[in-house]
Amino acid sequence: MSDSWKKMFLAKYLYSLSERSREETKRTQYGIDWVFYNLGLSEGWTPLRLPFFRGQSDAMGKSKTETEFGVDLLFQSKDRKTAFVFVLKDEPLRNSTWTKNDFDGDLRRAACLDLDHQELSEIEKVVIVLGYNKDEDRDGIRLYENLIKSLGTTIRDTVVLEFERWNLTTIVNKTEDGLLDATLLPQKFYSLFSYICSQFADFRHGSEEWEKQLVPNWNRFLDDLLDEKADDRSLRMVPVCLQIISAHAGENSSAETGLIDLMEWAILKCWKFAHKKDKKSLIDLVRGIWLGVYLVEIEQYFSRNKESFSKQFGVDVGCGGSFINAVASSVIAHWHLSRLGLLAVGTYEFIPGESDDEKAGKQRTLSDIANRLVELLNGNPGTKRPLIDLHHIEVYLVFRTLLQVQRIEDIAWYLVELSNRLLVRRFGAASFPFIESSNNLELVFEYAATGRKPPEFTEQSSYLLQMILEISSVMPEEHRPRLLDVFYRQIGLGQDSSGENIENAEPLDLMVWEPPSDWVEHLHERTLSFNGTTQCVGGYDLEQPLEPQIRAFVDESRRLDPMIIDGSLPASFIMLSCLKQNSPLPPEFWRLSLFGPNDESSVFREPA
Repeated sequence: MSDSWKKMFLAKYLYSLSERSREETKRTQYGIDWVFYNLGLSEGWTPLRLPFFRGQSDAMGKSKTETEFGVDLLFQSKDRKTAFVFVLKDEPLRNSTWTKNDFDGDLRRAACLDLDHQELSEIEKVVIVLGYNKDEDRDGIRLYENLIKSLGTTIRDTVVLEFERWNLTTIVNKTEDGLLDATLLPQKFYSLFSYICSQFADFRHGSEEWEKQLVPNWNRFLDDLLDEKADDRSLRMVPVCLQIISAHAGENSSAETGLIDLMEWAILKCWKFAHKKDKKSLIDLVRGIWLGVYLVEIEQYFSRNKESFSKQFGVDVGCGGSFINAVASSVIAHWHLSRLGLLAVGTYEFIPGESDDEKAGKQRTLSDIANRLVELLNGNPGTKRPLIDLHHIEVYLVFRTLLQVQRIEDIAWYLVELSNRLLVRRFGAASFPFIESSNNLELVFEYAATGRKPPEFTEQSSYLLQMILEISSVMPEEHRPRLLDVFYRQIGLGQDSSGENIENAEPLDLMVWEPPSDWVEHLHERTLSFNGTTQCVGGYDLEQPLEPQIRAFVDESRRLDPMIIDGSLPASFIMLSCLKQNSPLPPEFWRLSLFGPNDESSVFREPA
């Protein structure tokens, strides 16, 4: 996130807080009092009066019901000579609230602090801080300034009396400077979140510890945060948590991509929460997090590493000929392809493009992303080496990123490069496995390491190849025949250039997946690979032109299984969900790009 976005999300969270932290029957109230309490502790001050009872590590503090006399929080400085009195409000400072919400009365009572208590016996100065996390206007500030002038500069003639006013901007700045850690969160989240921060510093992204310890802990924390009692305050806390985690990166060299990984899991949880609540305000808030947290972080990541990704083998893992390195390079390369693709689709969906200037700016941004993508493809062979059938998502994202800026020749070049490499692997000439259709990367690594195909390794069916054939069928005439011939006759059927069957290259079964009717309900939480229906294409007649046969199959498939997609979910989010949950992408996504909407009676609605 940029500094401006970080400050904005922190301000939005602090603004949303109530005055008091407390557990209610219907929801948990997160209060500004907890923030001020921890700001005081961060200064090394000793708390003498709190508006709550501190609870156990897994509980909210309980509100006190005793009379405050204008003193919400009272601290004593390290040298015991200064008392800090906090008068807290969760209302704006203005004329209409000055009396109604007791700004005037509470400040007057605080200025009459009882100094007879033993712990205040050494006090030489009292600082009264009016803290409020809402807005202000000129009249409110004038009333405040007039009051503090009338209250004088001393108590009992010997103790200095001073006043400070901490508005939202001040609170944000002080929080950024001294409180970006787990103590900023409500007390019940402290233990688990502190543990997550330490794991983020220690575990390498993608390691076994990361996947089996950190990610489950992070998801459990998010489930607790976004439980049934949660509201917009809990959602607003998510970007703040990510800021805090980022600040704990330490020397972890994988922190950049690791933070993106945690952001992605958080986005899934946020969308699930908002979708279940079905409130426009929450959905809009999650869209803001998606745009201002996730897409901004992706853009900054690629900007920071632009030189590395534009050079030869920028994301490859070594280049010494090891098949293990080749597989690892492909995994890393496809991760980068997908995130650049998500950035492109998200930019297309979210960046305004109504006026001429907006359209021009949006086009420049999309072209810049496409340039980065082509540089990545040029410099890294792993980007053209799909390993599992689920890599159809990355292939589609490459296609869509280039299509959005009408770089048709680059699409054709990419497909030719893809076909050349797949053809060599299909015929076993590269001693490298073909695409594993059960989407088990461990089997791919085992195959590459031993040179022997594991018994469970499957490569006789392909969803990815059917998608590529559909894409190839709409390519310009100068590219289409060659692409269809290579991808279907040679790679699909296993024939050489003269039409002879290649030994040990059985024809592949072309597959199409249709998701279950309730797929959107479960898209956020689990893989859908084993749900829905799978249809075998059945093959095409080589004696007839392939393009009309493919189109006829697509038309019939769309007629039998018309696709319904929730228009409230951005396409880029659906693609991220599929990537994270290892779910196939429904075919209507690329078919809409290739063939346009279904017939006039289609129930398909393009994602917003």
